[in-house]
Amino acid sequence: MPKFSGLVIVLSILVLSLPSVSVGDEKADQEATTKFKQYVSDLIARYKGEKHERIESGLGVTVAVCGMDKLDGYVKVAYEVGTYGIDVRKTDSLITPYVGVLELTWDSHSSRCHDTKEEAQADAELPKPGSFKYRYTYGFQDGKWVPQSREVRGMDSEGNEFHWSPCEGLNKQMIGCSVPN
Repeated sequence: MPKFSGLVIVLSILVLSLPSVSVGDEKADQEATTKFKQYVSDLIARYKGEKHERIESGLGVTVAVCGMDKLDGYVKVAYEVGTYGIDVRKTDSLITPYVGVLELTWDSHSSRCHDTKEEAQADAELPKPGSFKYRYTYGFQDGKWVPQSREVRGMDSEGNEFHWSPCEGLNKQMIGCSVPN
């Protein structure tokens, strides 16, 4: 009987210690999630407070806006933050115990096609809508969120989405690949 009572005491201690580990994990989970929400909120506020407008040219822009008839035009494009969503996931890494993901749509409005940069810059009408989806991944390291990767998801003219592609090596004019995160 003494062996049995000793085993019961050890098991009782183990069982009673489990909730404290779970509470500690819950607190860490909550802290990481709260910090990510704040990080994203600050980032979105900064993006909304900045003006994202520029003159674009190049084959991709001119084909999309000017059509195949004019491959050397200029277009004024204004971008603004559209919809976004976030997620935080636990990892098995000791260095990066959490990963946060921000999926953000940058809405765009562009002018008609112009022959010169100056004409495009002077155009106040930006009637052509569009959007670009981006996915930003962050790692929670040493109590703060650190950018890890940026990806873009393009769409064809019918609105069908392509796969996610890393921003590295893509055209730096793409708004979501060029803004700081």
